[in-house]
Amino acid sequence: VAFMTKPYSNEQRIEKEEKELKELTEEQIKKQKEAQNDVCAKSDIVITTAQIFGKPAPKIIDIATIKRMKPGSVIFDMAVESGGNVEGSRKDSIEIIDGVKVIGYSNLPSFVANHASFALSYNLVNFVTDFYDQEKKSMNLDIEDEIIQSAVLVKDGKIKEGF
Repeated sequence: VAFMTKPYSNEQRIEKEEKELKELTEEQIKKQKEAQNDVCAKSDIVITTAQIFGKPAPKIIDIATIKRMKPGSVIFDMAVESGGNVEGSRKDSIEIIDGVKVIGYSNLPSFVANHASFALSYNLVNFVTDFYDQEKKSMNLDIEDEIIQSAVLVKDGKIKEGF
């Protein structure tokens, strides 16, 4: 039996990797920023997500870039909880800067659950409403109905083909 040992602990590995990383030169940063600004200026929607563990999020979109964008454009700053990638974005707020909407919502998963619950409940209410027989006070599930056919997964104890 052979045992393998880790050459480095996680902390040592991270420290080693950080030393090996080389920062961009000022010229490289300038060229990258110019290219990024051009892309943002032509975009209707920009989503930013850049974060650095344990540090504030880097500012990658400044006011000058926002001013180059078309009015009505939207920037979604998904790094707002760690300081934000967009100059002028504020946590849990929508800011309008030169006609550009800058959205800085935190805790995005909480928004998804709400919308998913709403969509499911809306569909269930419509399903029941469409197939409930008021006079008989029961569901009328006609297997020939196109909607019922697409909703049925098991019939007569057998799984519908394709599932």
